[in-house]
Amino acid sequence: MSESTTGRRKNLSHKITELLAEEILSGKLPPGSRLLPERELSVRFGTNRNTLREAIRNLENLHLVSARQGDGMKVLDWTRQGEVTLLPWFLQHTRDLEASRKVVEDFLRLRRLMVVDVCGRLAETAGREELNAVLELVRSQRGNLGNPEQLVRTDLDIMLGLMRAAHRMAYLWSFNTMVRLYVNAVFSFPDLWVFVPGYVDSLESVLLAALDGDSSTAASRMDRHLRESDRLIMEAVRNFQTLLE
Repeated sequence: MSESTTGRRKNLSHKITELLAEEILSGKLPPGSRLLPERELSVRFGTNRNTLREAIRNLENLHLVSARQGDGMKVLDWTRQGEVTLLPWFLQHTRDLEASRKVVEDFLRLRRLMVVDVCGRLAETAGREELNAVLELVRSQRGNLGNPEQLVRTDLDIMLGLMRAAHRMAYLWSFNTMVRLYVNAVFSFPDLWVFVPGYVDSLESVLLAALDGDSSTAASRMDRHLRESDRLIMEAVRNFQTLLE
């Protein structure tokens, strides 16, 4: 199979995944209902079974459907069985705006709790070289103030740098997953690219406190920074959803 053929198949399977995910997450296909048989879905989407099965595997990985031999394809109760990987799909396809606001709010809170806890450990776990490397990233943001996309990407690098400096493997693995989901969500909704006034000075003060060995101050400053950031993001979410209502 040529590379172009493989690419077309993947694009089509992703499109089918999107369409079926939208029907599930919007409630058109409620939990417990069944998808059409493979043959009928292949006809509906004008594709072959291999491409369709790839889309179904995507839905299984998102815990949206269960496909079993002889039992067909059943829609799962994703509110109970879903995982955090469902976040960008849920934000994109749900019709429940209040629920999506709550999900964003909770996701940001989880991020804040993790990052603040890490900042409270930096003075005892991170080397000065590691902290100075993150500090240089923070200071480089002054050159990105006119480029929102680069600001977002560097901000993620800063947060990952803090996680790595903490030397807590479970935290880093969890945060890597959160970053991947955050990237998928935030780059789908550029309206959420918001930054705290005095962003660079705020983060710089966190790193300087950690370099001074003051973990408590580093944590409290990061908590204040992220609470204000989260407030602005939630305000942007509400404004964006107002346009959809």
